Amino acid sequence: MRIYFIDLESLHLAKDRMLSAIGFGKVARLWERYAITPHHITTFAVVCAVAALYNLYVNPLLFSIAIILNMASDAIDGWYARYLGRETVVGEWFDHSVDFALGFSILIKSYLYFLEPWILALCIWYLIEMALILLWRLNREIFPPKIFILFFIFGAYRTGLIVDAYYTPLCFFGYLLLRYIHKRHQKIT
Repeated sequence: MRIYFIDLESLHLAKDRMLSAIGFGKVARLWERYAITPHHITTFAVVCAVAALYNLYVNPLLFSIAIILNMASDAIDGWYARYLGRETVVGEWFDHSVDFALGFSILIKSYLYFLEPWILALCIWYLIEMALILLWRLNREIFPPKIFILFFIFGAYRTGLIVDAYYTPLCFFGYLLLRYIHKRHQKIT
């Protein structure tokens, strides 16, 4: 019996292949010609994150545009760094910090908007999950999924938060269980 284990590196490789297959290498060469770096793309993601956060619960269309641009930039910056062979610890930290800050800020703004205790509990869980990920040095393997953002794009704010309240802990503990099974299987074989 063979157990396949998916980690962030496997997902990065799949994303790299997909972006290369759709011809993103041409875009990368154009960016390279104009001295655009992966940090520029991450900085653009930060600007989009701030715009999204500002427009959350104020202007759903501008929020959706900004968050989609943020997500696209976030998906591309790491690929571009790998494409150029310029992956750095600082770049990875910058990218993950932006992701964490955006997710946490959206949850806090949602709590301040709805003023419901369960949303505050969701904020606390997000902090605990990030602390455990960093403490156990899993940040190269797993990251909170922020599934609620997909619902927010379509204006389903409360539904997104409810789904996230169930989905995120299930993903986290499911990941830990699969990791445990994988390590035990490796010891046996």
